[in-house]
Amino acid sequence: MKSVRIASISIHPEPNPGASVKRLLSQAERLVREAGCAKPDIISLPEFFAHQALAPQKWKREAEDVQGEVVTRMAGLARELGCVILCPILERDGDAIYNSVVFLSPKGKVLGSYHKMMPTIMELDHGVRPGAETIVVDTPVGRLAALLCFDINFSEVQIALRNARPQVIFFCSMFRGGLRLRHLALECGCYVVGSNSLSNQLINPLGRLLNKAGGRQESFSSLPQFLEETINLNFGVYHLDYNQQALLALRTKYAGHVRLEVAQAEAVFLLESLDPKLSIGRLEKEFELERSLDYFDRARAGAAANVRK
Repeated sequence: MKSVRIASISIHPEPNPGASVKRLLSQAERLVREAGCAKPDIISLPEFFAHQALAPQKWKREAEDVQGEVVTRMAGLARELGCVILCPILERDGDAIYNSVVFLSPKGKVLGSYHKMMPTIMELDHGVRPGAETIVVDTPVGRLAALLCFDINFSEVQIALRNARPQVIFFCSMFRGGLRLRHLALECGCYVVGSNSLSNQLINPLGRLLNKAGGRQESFSSLPQFLEETINLNFGVYHLDYNQQALLALRTKYAGHVRLEVAQAEAVFLLESLDPKLSIGRLEKEFELERSLDYFDRARAGAAANVRK
């Protein structure tokens, strides 16, 4: 078992003419420290949380590079709390600005920056440029990726992420995403965490909602604005084709050491090792298990090779 503690924060300031990056950043720092009390390995924040209440006309002026105040202060919190932080910002890179997620290590180092590939028309009209590609960042706790809000509507972005094989995708957004998040988890065979200005969600690799918390939908304003959950990253997702006999043998031999969850309608199953000394890779080798995404790739290649010319 590879336990990873996740905290997802919801921040939803009401737009107002007096909103400033410093005020919104201070609000975020308070919530990050509150979430840090649970000793998370990863903390994620919503889409450009420190800029979200600003008028679009101010974006170019307020955008920062990765050495700016927003990232610098969040990097300090990453060091203080000893965790990975996903820090969405309006990022300035030369003359360009991007809607970005900056990945910060537990030492406060920048591990990578994802630029939103599909900005909205309004963002484009106000100078936000689209990113060129998805990224997956190898962190001390796992392989992480991010999508930003409008990205979720485009299958080409999801396909690029699926091919990169992240273990967790963080959906940093202004809106919830709804059923699209469950589809994303199932499509990519990984966990999905929704960190948006309205609520927080955790979805498992079979597309099943595990937890939901925080945000405006709560009836008591004193409730925490974050979700806290532990997930096991020693997992794999497999198709039932050709794996059913192995599944029975595996469950018999490693009873109590593995956890199985079968999605009959989708014909796939989630396998988790509960033993830190028993890796998913070892189980795959012993029982010749083929991951569902690899199986689909093999079928796709076979079909392409046999198309009638």
